[in-house]
Amino acid sequence: MNNTRTSSLPGMKANWLLCFVLLCIVGIEVFLTYQHLSTGTLLAFLLVLAFFEAAIAVTYAGRDAPLEFACDPLVDAGARPPP
Repeated sequence: MNNTRTSSLPGMKANWLLCFVLLCIVGIEVFLTYQHLSTGTLLAFLLVLAFFEAAIAVTYAGRDAPLEFACDPLVDAGARPPP
């Protein structure tokens, strides 16, 4: 009999770390927004942070599974069989 525990998955620590990092980036964005920076400077900071967040999300999503759309209208309408 195999006594494996499913409650402590090996990737769970990475998931929590990823969530913490993304929340920290959001906190930095909020902090910068309330610093009354010039519009160009604020836009530059927020764009850099947004690209950084997107890079993390794409890298992390590509690690486990390919990116797929959760809702494909052609599959839902029956025009194309599900993958």
